[in-house]
Amino acid sequence: MKLIHLSDVHLDSNLQTNLDAEKAKKRKAEIVNTFERVIDYANDNGATAVLIAGDLFDTPRITKLTRERVSNLIVNNSHITFFYVTGNHEEKAFLSGFENIPENLKTFSGTWQKYNFNGVTITGASQDTPLVYDALNLNENDVNIVMLHGQTVKHAGTSGAETISLTSLANKNINYLALGHIHYYVSGTLDKRGVYAYSGCLEGRGYDECGKKGFVLITVENGKLVHDFIPFAKRTVHEVEVNLSSHLTWQSVESEVLDKLSKISASDMVKITLTGKYDKDLKKNVELLNAKLDGKFYAFKIKDESIMKIAEKDLESDLSLRGEFLRQVLRSKLTEEEKEGAIVYGLKALDGEDL
Repeated sequence: MKLIHLSDVHLDSNLQTNLDAEKAKKRKAEIVNTFERVIDYANDNGATAVLIAGDLFDTPRITKLTRERVSNLIVNNSHITFFYVTGNHEEKAFLSGFENIPENLKTFSGTWQKYNFNGVTITGASQDTPLVYDALNLNENDVNIVMLHGQTVKHAGTSGAETISLTSLANKNINYLALGHIHYYVSGTLDKRGVYAYSGCLEGRGYDECGKKGFVLITVENGKLVHDFIPFAKRTVHEVEVNLSSHLTWQSVESEVLDKLSKISASDMVKITLTGKYDKDLKKNVELLNAKLDGKFYAFKIKDESIMKIAEKDLESDLSLRGEFLRQVLRSKLTEEEKEGAIVYGLKALDGEDL
């Protein structure tokens, strides 16, 4: 038997923080389409259940078009059972839109609920209130999957509406703990019997959601459970870091950036982060780099976290406003971290750059 574990699709997200209005509209449609493609994958590969571990939607306010597409997807695939734990973003807005919840859509309340599904017991709870771990009782002879949405902690005694104690769930006869809330795939050992996994989001929506995105394919056979992460996103968000410490010219910086970008698909999104302490003689030109990359990717962003490597002795003959500003900062009682921040923003202000 095969099951799909996914979460944090965040349908109807407002994507205009990183994209213009036209691309944001297109990207929103792509994310809905990726969710639909997962169901196509389930049909093509014989998966009979989809476990949605929260935040299928981005907010409680769902557009009519998105609601209809998701509702129709569930109703029209009655041979697939959808197990749905609500997340912290969506509340129960989607469920309240049904006059009658479809037979193949199984939901969870704030207390533990169990469903027997073809020999596998699927248990879950919404995170409206702190979990009562002592109330979770699972048969050791069953293959047990538990669904939750929240942030894990590894010690007991921590309570909260969005907190999951791995220690409290250990030795509970869990084979697989299907989690949602973290936007990248991660898995680990729960105890001698079971594992836990965050499936991560289906698509990276912004520059803080880099790397491969997709879902987890669970296979249960002869009482044994295995899981595999399946990359599935239409577009990948990449993060490229370039350290300026060893560069003496801006042409050298651009050369390294372009080299690192050469194997990235033009259909993807890219965040370029400039780091390190650069020589005071290096003349940065981020605007030129922006111009060179314009149109080469679906979207890109340059984040400049580099700072100038300076010493007070280097400024003795500099009688400019820039030199005086740097001397005042270096002589101040600020911490080294505060000095670096002051220099970064002060130089940008002196150069008339956008802060």
